[in-house]
Formats: sequence, structure tokens, C-alpha cells
Amino acid sequence: MSHTRQQRRGVPFRRGVLGLALIALAACAPAAAEPLGDTPVSARANTTGFFNALALRLGPLTRSERLKVIRPRYVRGSLIPSRIFDDTTVWTAVSGATRTLVIAGHPAGGHYLLDVVPDAPPPQHVGESRHMMRLRALGDDAWEWRSTDELAVGAATPAAIDTMRRRLLASAEGRSGPELRALWQRGLPRTTTALGRLFAVDSLTTTTLADRSTTVAFRISIDSSRLGGALPDFAKWVDKYAASSRMRIVVEDHDGAPYAMLSSAGGVIRVRLRTRDGILQPLAGDARIAPADSLRMRADVSTKTMLFTVGARNILADLVPIRTATERGWYIRYRHEPDWRFPLAVDHLMHDALRRPFAGEGTWTRLVARSEPAGYTEVVRDFHMEVQESAIVRWLSAFGNSAMGDVTVRVEQQKDRFIADAIAAFGADLAAQIGGPDGGPRAAR
Repeated sequence: MSHTRQQRRGVPFRRGVLGLALIALAACAPAAAEPLGDTPVSARANTTGFFNALALRLGPLTRSERLKVIRPRYVRGSLIPSRIFDDTTVWTAVSGATRTLVIAGHPAGGHYLLDVVPDAPPPQHVGESRHMMRLRALGDDAWEWRSTDELAVGAATPAAIDTMRRRLLASAEGRSGPELRALWQRGLPRTTTALGRLFAVDSLTTTTLADRSTTVAFRISIDSSRLGGALPDFAKWVDKYAASSRMRIVVEDHDGAPYAMLSSAGGVIRVRLRTRDGILQPLAGDARIAPADSLRMRADVSTKTMLFTVGARNILADLVPIRTATERGWYIRYRHEPDWRFPLAVDHLMHDALRRPFAGEGTWTRLVARSEPAGYTEVVRDFHMEVQESAIVRWLSAFGNSAMGDVTVRVEQQKDRFIADAIAAFGADLAAQIGGPDGGPRAAR
């Protein structure tokens, strides 16, 4: 329910596209999820719990009556906080210049319920969540947003989750494209069915180099006709935006050497990366023994909304890995204003209004798996952003809210159902690959 999640709802396929490539590789790493437990039994249980928690939280949501009233006001006030700062309906706590909204989520009778709970405790059981949004008035029409989202994902430790990530990245190493395709057929039957309703891997090539590193290139097509009659509103939304949206992302070091490239245009996604021993490598040059201390993401994105094309070029983010005794994840910080692309020369009129989010500490997200003293793990996302109200930002907010009108309740529910089905299927396939003396099956290597 955080404002950032709602703003991303209208951006086609940008969230998790790199994850799609990892899912495609997972069939080639049948032992990828084994580190999630000390025994095959616990590894399967923790794998199922981890991915089911993600599927529940990212899947279709049921909101309480109070939250149904709050949500549209909160979304409309994301860029114009003065609209909601004094609205007592929205907040669960008021303290000086700070306003707080607390929401708790949990599985309930076959669906996922979100409700306003001012004193919600930290989540503990698999699938439980807590979301805390804070708005602070800085003066002179400036505002600070901070939010923390917590999701309990079971007993898999952060170190084990990170090891699984490394194994997934390493899964294509030393294998040919035909070998990978053959493994998909046996290793990911549920995931292939779930994702196959929308995506198809058109081509896959690998090159194993003399230094034991492997480059992998995918071409994935988007075809909403595969969704059939099950998700008709989502299919129409895909038809409208997949062809008109463009994206290019390069993960590079701070000298500009690319490590991974992803692009999406005309309903086609292309991914290229290179790894050795599960460590992302520069696409050219010598392989590195250790992971980079930090990387940078450079992105260009655009989409057509109504009669206009909107987007941004040269979006820069620092990607800093977090590796501590209790946390594994990433710190992502935006401190450089991109080159905006808006209709009617609006970008030339913005001046300082849209520079504010990139000033000072910038806009940042901290996404980690964190172990708790009680023995369970949470996936935690912390977010920070400052906004500066102005006439131009008010226009931009109205423009965005109009564009969001295409994301109806039915589209949102069907899109979330597609995502949840894919994540749950992926977890089930990984769990089924874990074998051992207790009788669990193991996929062919």
C-alpha cells in the first residue's frame, strides 16, 4: 500500500524482469534451493514458505473498508502531500510535523487481507506483513516520505537466500542453449505453465569462455493472446502498453564497463549477462574473483499515455550490496536528476521542482532479507524520498492519476494473480527439485 508501490502499478513489466531471467535459469540449477535448510525436509519447507510469502503479498489483495477509503486519497497525495497532511482519516498517528499510517497484512480465508492497525506488531508467521508510512513537513512546500515494509518469509536465513541467488546466477555456466532448454522441460513444469501464458523464450545462446565464465543472452517475447479467457482485462492492458513502452537498463561499474543489459521494446525483452561461479562479471575483459563493491544502474524508460509519450533518460542509481551477519540485500540510491521527457515542453518549466528528490541523501531504497532474534527471517524494504510541491508537480500528479485510470480494479487483480501464480509455481518447482534420503524427488541435472 506504500505510495511507491502504487506509482509503479502503471509501469508495464519493469518490476521483476531481471527476475524473469533468473527463473528461466533456475531449471538448470536443481540444487539452487538446497541451502535454504539443513536437511532436504527443512529445505523444501523453507523454499515453499519463502516463495509462498512473496506470492501472497504480491498477489491479489483484499482491503478493509477503512483502507478502501484511505487508499485513493493516499495515492493522490503522493506528490502533493499538502492534500492529505491534515486529513485525519488517512493517518493512524499525528506527532508535530510527522504523520504516520500503519497497515498490517495476513492470509485470511484464501485471500490476503490488508487492514489499518495502528499498533501492529512486527510480522512473525509466514506471509504476515507490516507497512509503516511516514510523512514529515519540511517547510516551504517541501515534504519527506519514509516507509518501511516488512514481510515474514519463514526460517530460511539471509545467507542461505543469498547463496540461492548465487546458484541461480551460476546455473547456465558451462551449458549450451539446447541443454538449458531441455532442462527447462523437466525442471520447471509449473513455472513454464504459469509464465507461458504471457512470455515465451524465443532464443537463448550461451558462450563459455576460456576463463570459465559464461555469457548468456535471452530473447523473450510478450504475447497476451496466451492469457486466454482467464485474465481478459490484464490481456487488454498488456496489448495497450507492451508495444508502446520502451526500456533499456545497463548495470555497469563506475568506470562505465557493462555487467548486464536488459531492454524491452515492441513486446520483446532482451537480456544479456556474464557470470562465473555465480558472480556477475563485466561483459568484456577479465573475469573478477570477487563481486564488485558497488555497481551502477543506468536506465532509459518511456511509455505512451493517452496522446503523449512520457519517460526519462539517464536514470542513474548506485547499487551497493549489503552483507552483514544479519542482513543480505541491496542499497539502491538515486542522486542524479534524469533527463525528463514530458509533453508540451513541461520538462523545461520544472526547474527545481523535480530536482528535490535527488538532492541531499537522494531517493533511496534499502531492500534486505533480515534475520530476527526469534529465528525467522523478514524481507524488509526501507524507502526515502523528498518532494517539492509546485504548480508543475501538481500538473504532473494530475497527469499521472489520469494515466492510472487504465489500471482498473480488475486489471490490478488479474495482474497480481498472474504474478502470484508465477512466484508460487517457481517455489513449488524449486522445492520439488530438492532430493535426499527422506524420499524427495530430484530433477535431472
